[in-house]
This record gives sequence, C-alpha cells and structure tokens, in this order.
Amino acid sequence: MATSSAPATAARLPSVAAIFRLLGDRFSRRLATAAAVSIALTWSLLAFDLWQMHRERIAQVNEQATTLARAVEQRVARSLRIADQILLLMRGEIMRERAWQKPDDLRALLAGSVPHYDEIVTVSFVGPDGVSLAQSNPAIAVGRNYAGSDFFRFHLAAK
Repeated sequence: MATSSAPATAARLPSVAAIFRLLGDRFSRRLATAAAVSIALTWSLLAFDLWQMHRERIAQVNEQATTLARAVEQRVARSLRIADQILLLMRGEIMRERAWQKPDDLRALLAGSVPHYDEIVTVSFVGPDGVSLAQSNPAIAVGRNYAGSDFFRFHLAAK
C-alpha cells in the first residue's frame, strides 16, 4: 500500500472565457456581465463610502484636537495671569513688612499667606548666593542650594 506524499492539486478557477462558453446563449452572457458589473459597482460604492467616512472622522478628530489645544492654551494663559497677580500681592505684603531682610519673618509671612491656588505648588525665596531663605511648601527644606541650577543662573545673568 503506497501513500502519496504529494499534496492534492488545487482546483483551478475557470477563466472568464470558460465561463462564457458555459453560458451558451446570448441572454445568459448579458445577464452574467450585468451581474459582474453590478457587483463591481456595489463594491466600488461601498469602498468610496468607507473612504469618505474615514476622511470625515479624521476631520472631526483634527477639529477636536484643535479645540482642546485652544482650551489648554487659554487655561495656561489664565493660570499664569492669576499666579502673577498672587505673587504681586505677596510682593507688596513683603515690601510693607520688610520681610526680605529677615528669613524668619519671610517664613512666617509665607506660612500665613500660602497661596491657595492649585497651579502654584510652592513659592521659594532664594538669596543672591543661591541658598533658599524660605519655602511655602514645608516638604522642601530651607537652606537648599539652587546656585548650580539652570534657572538660577539664568535669573542671575538677567540682572
């Protein structure tokens, strides 16, 4: 008993000419042609409709992203204006109390007037040598040295 290890030959698809030979009369050929054209047209319209839906979805996503970016931009600008106003009020109070001359007075002033604004995490007062004099955030140690930081060097150079 011999077994064949060769794969079974795949059935060949008939060509268009063979299909037309099978359809003997002229009406059958015209009907088959009309059916093929109808199927092709249906698939083409479906593909076009899907493509249009895809393009509309992309346009909607772009519009949503633009709207969100605009809202974030406005929020950032508003937050910076409010933070600037809070810091100006604190500066006026520090000037009135002459608290910049004594770190203990500065710490007491910060403890009493910590800004209740979510965007301001901490207010730090740093001396000209880069050592912090006072922090509004008790988790940050007073006396921390910022002299090596880029932002301290930038502000020192800007004077």
